Amino acid sequence: MATIAQQHLPDSPPSNTNSDTQATGRRTDGSERGEGEGRWLLYNEEYQSLICAFHGYAVRFRNLEGHLKDRHPDLSHQVRSDLIRRHKGLLPTLLEEGPREDQLARHGSSNPAEPVEGLPIHRGFACTWPGCGYLTPSWKCLRIHFNDKHNAKAAKRKTQADLWAAVHLQTFFTGPKRAIRYFCVREVGRGEGEREEGGGSERRRRRGRGATTVTQPEDQMTIAHITKGWSLQQEEQEEMQKVMDEGILRHETTNWLKRTGWSAHFTGRNLMDIQACSKMPGRGNEGNDEVLRHMNEALDRLFFDRCIGGLKSMPLMTRLLLASPHPHDAHSRPFGPLQEKTSMDRYLGYIKRFLCYCLNVLSLEEEVLLADHGFRFTLEQRANLEKLWAHLQGEEDEEIEGDDDEAEEDEIEGGRPSSSRHNSPNSDEGLQERILPVLAGFWTQRLDGDPFASPLWHFVGVLGIDGETGQLRPAHLFTYVLAGLVFTGRALLGEWAIPTRERDGMEDLTQRFAQVRDAWLCKATYSPMGYILSLLLFGKKIARETGSRLMVSWSKQGEMMYFMGKPILMEDLRTMVAKMTADAEDLLWGQLMFKEGNDERFVIPLAGIEDDLTQTRRGQSFIHRNGLAGKEVEMLEDLITSSRKTDLLDQTGEWKWAGIRKYLKLVKRFEEFLLLLAHITGGQPSRGEEITGLRLINGINRDRNIFIIDGEVVLVTQYHKSLAHFDSPKVIPRFLPGRIGQLFVIYMIYIRPLTDRWEADKWELYGEKMAPPSDFIWHNEAAGGVPWESSQMSAAMGRWTSYYIGRRIMLQDWRHIAIAISKKHARDRGAGRADFEDGEDDHDESEQYEVPDDLAASHTGQTAANYGVTIDILKRLTAESLEIFGQVSHRWHKFLGCDKSSSLLSSPSGKKVEPIPRQDREVKEGHPPRKRAKVTSLEALQAGKIGVKEKEKQEKEKNEEEEEEDMIIRALRAVLRNNNARFRSPQQEEAVRQAAAQQSPLVAVLPTGGGKSLVFMVPAMLASAGVTIVVAPYAELKRQLVQRCVDAGLDCKPWPEARSSWPRITLVSAEAAITDDFLQWAADLSVNGRLDRVVIDECHLTFTAAETYRSKLRGLVLTTSQQRPSPARS
Repeated sequence: MATIAQQHLPDSPPSNTNSDTQATGRRTDGSERGEGEGRWLLYNEEYQSLICAFHGYAVRFRNLEGHLKDRHPDLSHQVRSDLIRRHKGLLPTLLEEGPREDQLARHGSSNPAEPVEGLPIHRGFACTWPGCGYLTPSWKCLRIHFNDKHNAKAAKRKTQADLWAAVHLQTFFTGPKRAIRYFCVREVGRGEGEREEGGGSERRRRRGRGATTVTQPEDQMTIAHITKGWSLQQEEQEEMQKVMDEGILRHETTNWLKRTGWSAHFTGRNLMDIQACSKMPGRGNEGNDEVLRHMNEALDRLFFDRCIGGLKSMPLMTRLLLASPHPHDAHSRPFGPLQEKTSMDRYLGYIKRFLCYCLNVLSLEEEVLLADHGFRFTLEQRANLEKLWAHLQGEEDEEIEGDDDEAEEDEIEGGRPSSSRHNSPNSDEGLQERILPVLAGFWTQRLDGDPFASPLWHFVGVLGIDGETGQLRPAHLFTYVLAGLVFTGRALLGEWAIPTRERDGMEDLTQRFAQVRDAWLCKATYSPMGYILSLLLFGKKIARETGSRLMVSWSKQGEMMYFMGKPILMEDLRTMVAKMTADAEDLLWGQLMFKEGNDERFVIPLAGIEDDLTQTRRGQSFIHRNGLAGKEVEMLEDLITSSRKTDLLDQTGEWKWAGIRKYLKLVKRFEEFLLLLAHITGGQPSRGEEITGLRLINGINRDRNIFIIDGEVVLVTQYHKSLAHFDSPKVIPRFLPGRIGQLFVIYMIYIRPLTDRWEADKWELYGEKMAPPSDFIWHNEAAGGVPWESSQMSAAMGRWTSYYIGRRIMLQDWRHIAIAISKKHARDRGAGRADFEDGEDDHDESEQYEVPDDLAASHTGQTAANYGVTIDILKRLTAESLEIFGQVSHRWHKFLGCDKSSSLLSSPSGKKVEPIPRQDREVKEGHPPRKRAKVTSLEALQAGKIGVKEKEKQEKEKNEEEEEEDMIIRALRAVLRNNNARFRSPQQEEAVRQAAAQQSPLVAVLPTGGGKSLVFMVPAMLASAGVTIVVAPYAELKRQLVQRCVDAGLDCKPWPEARSSWPRITLVSAEAAITDDFLQWAADLSVNGRLDRVVIDECHLTFTAAETYRSKLRGLVLTTSQQRPSPARS
């Protein structure tokens, strides 16, 4: 009997049921129905099942109410109740788990059943192997079935059609997987010939008139049949693409792939299948995930507790030797933990994946392992892995067997479960003892022949497979993986050679370590480490020469950036900064500060704050010197008199910790705003934990990082990869915009002291030992006051950028974006080089003279491995460095629209805040406030703070700027480093202006000493300049021009050093300028719109010396054919 639902539903199953024909199974009515009622809830008497034709599957009666409520929300409560009541009578006849398996199994390909009404019909496949009867709608599943069950190869499947048959399938349930049981049904006929004939002619008439085509059932069958065939072909082709083909590799192999050997090693093998075996275990309990997770947890403890923690007890010379790859030399710094734990976690992840990979393929036969993956385990390696696997499996079995006994013990203990064997010290220690020799066995395998005989070296190639793209990683995306393997290998073998627990009293420690190091840890050895070190050096060389892939491109107007293909509007970034600043101010004044009334908002007169940069006393900052300490008392007074008193204090004067926790959540949000605003607006972005580790006050060994200099808040970041070993951090000052600086100072003076007091109250409340307040701005209270990790900052940045601009920008993404914006919009082409020479012996010129914008981004212009200049924060932060880096920050503020011209104070509604009359101010001239400041406008503050001389200086600078409106004159003065420079002659000025206007061709004939070089140097200094190619006929002339451009502050490089970048000026010799390599590079510049002009220096040589001296000079016509202006100088 079929039950009818009286609701506005379609008369037939909807289009999402993939019906090839109209099903006509048995159905009987259990109630009367009126005309137009939908037929969608059907009872099939033969299979004793209730079917929802709307969704195309059977519904268990106990789930009927939930199905109607969740899947048919348009049904009213009354209709749902009526349907359930009507079907109660069918309950005794319904099969709760659906039709019996034997009832469906008899309907195979040779005995199809009649289609069941309400269930969609699928085209599928039946295995005709004798006695099999496997049914599936997926060709891929059928192939896997043939491989696993019948060992039938692809060639045999394609040639013998009797192995499978095309069938029509139905199933009562679509999930879960164990409930899906397919059975074969008959193909419904296409109808009578007369109907088909008439219908066909009618369809032809409709198509001929150009009307909308109505697809008939037989047409649907044809379309489904063809598209099914296409999908099968696409599946086959996709699988073939995952296998490296020898013919394709001949056209795709690069020097990097030749050197790695991956091309030959993976030929004919499925890269994605191999890479899938190395994946980390998921969060579920499928397969061996739980066992592998337990193993990885033990490996974590082994690595960090013993390998890294044990370095403290390792002799210094041993650590120096451990860090060196040279057999007979020690490193200048000892081997030790990295500055960021996240980096060590990432590096250890490679070793975890290696162990998971080995255990996942351990069950394969040796021949299958060699054929499918390309390597074999040695007898010792396989034996160690099997012991490790047995150890893991044995613990699992013992835990399962002991569950019942432990349950009783749990009841005795009051329901608190006792520790499992997984967490017991003995079990974990035993597992660590199994893991360490297994890993050591792979690192200490001698490789006299093919290095891919080593499972570890083979796995290096597996790590080179990009699981998302299916490609092999290039050098610039793989060197950090090799560096991680080197780091973890040294740590593991160091612990294996001289275990931490045995070092005390070990008489042969030196000999044991030397034996392991000389054989397995140095370069030029027949070991996995030797090959990895060699490939790392080669990879770095390739990465320097080729560079990384283009991640950023720009629109023609320069206001739209495409980061990895995704558009980002510059105006969106400016709007994000403005909104985030306003939201931070509203959060501060509206919820964190307790003062109420019209004067609730104020500014701190930073120009009157005295900050002694030489003050290094522990726990001190500018707050203590200027009498700004103790403001938590004022906060408490404001709280007592505010309407929010009852939220944080009870009637007895005790704290309400529930309310305080809510307040602290708001404080954390405000701290996230501070962190992101400082990172985004402080100039070029610093690296992860440079900024999260900033200190409010002087620490024991490190100075504070926040200063007030000339009325501006300055964050001084420091970074050094070996900071844990040397006390010479590289320091960059970053100036904050006025409004953001105010947020920092008010947080330090008012909010942070209050939260520190609450933290101390909480320690006292719980009777625990009190700890001093954390020195860091962004700290984790639960972790003992340690600073935030970069992962926390990256997560906050992704969350808030998604909120403000609708696109998640993570920490590393912003670094690329900000540096690209600086190069495009915020970099001063005529800026001076940063010179921080301090008089000591330091002959590294690359660290003494750098573009300040590059240093602000924690890298030099020459290499990203050098992050700044070696100076001490308080002792060697010079006035020159503050001025130069201040210019970098201020240019960035101007681009983001948060420069000094903006008001320091805003109202919640965005209306202008009127200044308080002078007689009502409580701020003394030139001094910070003892009580809350009432100054509300920057203009009023400046009127009281700036003296007559300062005003005269500003007027003078303003007049000079108005006089120098001509961009050409400003560029000329920037090149010559002379604020009063003028052109030497009208001819020189005309040539420069014509070159800047991209006049072509342009011939400039000037006398010796007439300033011919300025013809291309001045246009290259303009803000919108692209690349200028200068062809120099003499090597010495080329060298002189490069030096002259560099001294002028221009980004200039000779060829071929300019290959990996687009410098403002590229100097190239005449011979190199006509080579295919250079011409291709110049053509790329022209196509991308970056080539401004081609300059031929000493151009008369192209015809005076061409016949007798340098015949190749005539080929320069190829260089000047790049469709760009071509000035010539003689």
